[in-house]
Amino acid sequence: MSFVRCLMEERDMKLGQEIPLVMLNFTLSEKAVKKGALPKLVQMKRPETAMEMAMRKESVATGIRVIEPTKRVSLVNLVEELTVTNDILVKAWHQERQMTINSRLDKKIWIVRYEFGIRPPHDPNNPYICSLKDSDILYELIEEFCYKVLWRVDAFLNPYFENCEVVENRGTISIDLDSREESNAADHYLYVGEQSKNLCLVDEL
Repeated sequence: MSFVRCLMEERDMKLGQEIPLVMLNFTLSEKAVKKGALPKLVQMKRPETAMEMAMRKESVATGIRVIEPTKRVSLVNLVEELTVTNDILVKAWHQERQMTINSRLDKKIWIVRYEFGIRPPHDPNNPYICSLKDSDILYELIEEFCYKVLWRVDAFLNPYFENCEVVENRGTISIDLDSREESNAADHYLYVGEQSKNLCLVDEL
């Protein structure tokens, strides 16, 4: 294995106890969605409104970038490793949004989010919390987004919240994935180190 970087090693933070939440945020283009790229088993949120978009942009937490944007990255083993280090898939949803290109032009994109962490208390009013039978959703995630698919990856360490309060000495990893490309010829691989329990980027497995 050719080592590139263990993303959290310098902060001595490991997935699980110190990093109890990992979010995979996939951005899909309208073209990809028309070709059937949206997952079928994931709950759909109603399209984001202009007011919700403004509120989201205002409330974005200040994060520390732990990986620079890197193209042609495979996630082939990542999901299975996350279910070991960060318990289980707890939430999954997708949503149509507008991306502003310039003052006169917007374009549609779709965000697909999967959250891995500690299962929250049952909430019948939150349809995005996965049931105990989430293996089909995980299988679809691997088949549609990890197998023979490459992404541009950008990752951040953000605060971790409980009951709307920041928890000290804890963090959330947010992994942003876009520029979807159907290919087996990966330049890099994102995975979780078996011993280090850190998110790692390597150029071969």
